[in-house]
Amino acid sequence: MRLAHDGLLINMRFLDVALSKLKLSCRQQTGAHLFDGAALYYDPVRLLRQYKIAPNYAARLYLHTLLHCIFFHGTVADKLNRLYWDMATDIAVENTILDIDLHLTRLQTDDTLRNRLEILKKQEEGGPGQQQRRPGVGRHAVQPAALEQPVGIPSPHAGA
Repeated sequence: MRLAHDGLLINMRFLDVALSKLKLSCRQQTGAHLFDGAALYYDPVRLLRQYKIAPNYAARLYLHTLLHCIFFHGTVADKLNRLYWDMATDIAVENTILDIDLHLTRLQTDDTLRNRLEILKKQEEGGPGQQQRRPGVGRHAVQPAALEQPVGIPSPHAGA
């Protein structure tokens, strides 16, 4: 995780203060990565397993968590449906990461994720494939059909 921190710092120097504020804590045998608003807790065994599959996973997880903090995603969650809020904030964060397109955070699943985000954008714009909205569902409703299958988003929510 320290290498991920240093790589982000070198490539995104403007995040130096934010990177210094996010604390890392190794928690063995949890099988999960969790974020409590102040620290990112990671299981080193799980992190190494993910590294074998995706060497950029640690940097992606670190940036993903950091962007949640920068966007203040945890500050209003208690007032909203937690499941939908977590999904919406993950979409916003992952879309930002894809737009940044930093080599250090690229994953093999990025193309699949990019396609799913395009489907959501087209639904929002009223393009092809838009599903009929239910009465009373707001303009920014997420149509979860585009995200049915997980694509390896490194989310620290609820032990992801």
